[in-house]
Amino acid sequence: MRIAFTSLKARALLVVALAALAALLAAGQASAAPYQVGDVFAAGGNAKVKVFDPATGTLKQTLDNGTGSTFTTGMCFDGSDNFYSTNDSSGDTAVSKFDNSGNLVDSTFTPGATVTAESCVWNASNQMYTGGPFSAIGKFDSSGNQLDSFTTNGAGGGTGGTDWVDLAKDQCTIYYTSEGTEVGRYNVCTDTQLTPFATGLPGPCFALRIRSNGEVMVACQPVQRLDSSGNVIQTYPGLGGMFALNLDPDGNSFWTGKIGGTTGDIFRADISSGAVLKTFDSQSEQGLFGLAVFGELTAATQEGPPGDPTCSDGIDNDQDGQIDAADSDCQAGPPVGCRIGGVGGFTDVFSNGGLVVSKGDSLSSDTSKPIAPPNSSAAQKFHLAWGTPADPKQHTFKMTKLSKATCIDTPGVDPGQGQTIDTFLAEGEGTVDGVPGFNFVARLIDKGEPGTGNDTVHVKITKQSDGSLFFATKGTLSSGNQDSRDGS
Repeated sequence: MRIAFTSLKARALLVVALAALAALLAAGQASAAPYQVGDVFAAGGNAKVKVFDPATGTLKQTLDNGTGSTFTTGMCFDGSDNFYSTNDSSGDTAVSKFDNSGNLVDSTFTPGATVTAESCVWNASNQMYTGGPFSAIGKFDSSGNQLDSFTTNGAGGGTGGTDWVDLAKDQCTIYYTSEGTEVGRYNVCTDTQLTPFATGLPGPCFALRIRSNGEVMVACQPVQRLDSSGNVIQTYPGLGGMFALNLDPDGNSFWTGKIGGTTGDIFRADISSGAVLKTFDSQSEQGLFGLAVFGELTAATQEGPPGDPTCSDGIDNDQDGQIDAADSDCQAGPPVGCRIGGVGGFTDVFSNGGLVVSKGDSLSSDTSKPIAPPNSSAAQKFHLAWGTPADPKQHTFKMTKLSKATCIDTPGVDPGQGQTIDTFLAEGEGTVDGVPGFNFVARLIDKGEPGTGNDTVHVKITKQSDGSLFFATKGTLSSGNQDSRDGS
């Protein structure tokens, strides 16, 4: 097609439009698929973060926050799965915000900040804390407005600041490092400097994460595992020169990375054995300076699963108004017979992270019952499909074995119709897209009639080969119904 230009003004307008389009393409901000649980985010300078598939190390997406910052470092996610990156150039106070598909929302999310930012973490009240070199701890609301700052003592030399921060489950205690030999602590609720959590570590020490049992993983030289009292209980000799660190959603492994690396610099390791499970390249332009994992475990916003220390600590860790045994995330429940069933087919539908999820089920707590044919209304059957709105059945899970079923009567939840049991917790095996080798856990909650807008679904699918997380989702039904019944 040939375009005839009628004026110099038209030519100029076209040039401007083409330039704008080129800028957008260069920034790499075209809409992409929502993040998947386990996705690895590698901050590598030049204001860029690269997102990788954790299983293959394949580059999925490059995010550019548009600031041109030399160093892009620590990262975090809020309760709505939005993603935030820090920009640790000289005196840089900016934190950048992306949505849960990688689209840039605000390159300067914290425009009025008086503190520098090298790392960030969110609390259960949807507020963000930042730490930075030669800097105080910053506190921000969900709109990026600075609420407070807290000046600390240094942690064993280094910058004397609060380079890397994490928040304990008490919502008050910030653990931090200063690129020195200590892990410091500061109570932001009482504005009080606390005694160091750990001293005499093989520094410099950088990124750290608090586990739900009170242990701390910290990227010293090499990586150290500390017990809840700050004592070294494990050293990972093969993981020296590390700067970045984060916990995998499986709860059994962690990710770490070499400072300034570009190739062979990202590692996933087993916490207990120290065995390296995966290695791949960050492909960084300025070197690796931070790691995040979508679905990463943070002590400040985690409660459950049943048996976890967060289910017996007397604290409402996830700020949902339920504590310990009263929290549905902590309930295994009494072995009472029950049944639950959806409308049928794939007609129970909800959305999560931009994906459309649909399911069908007919389940009984009597696990001796055989798996029912797909089109049968009899127990046992459970199937799940998920994908984009354009392809909602891109992937399908089908149960092949129900290994365990638990019936739960949650305080304050009434399934209606004179029934007692509101929650069916199913565990078993199945196939994904026809391929065997997967385990699943499903928590199906009947919150009364109608099911639409009330009933909720939580599903986690893991690989039998290594226990790693394959897919996890949760949501409230936008159509359909889960009907819980007492008795198996």
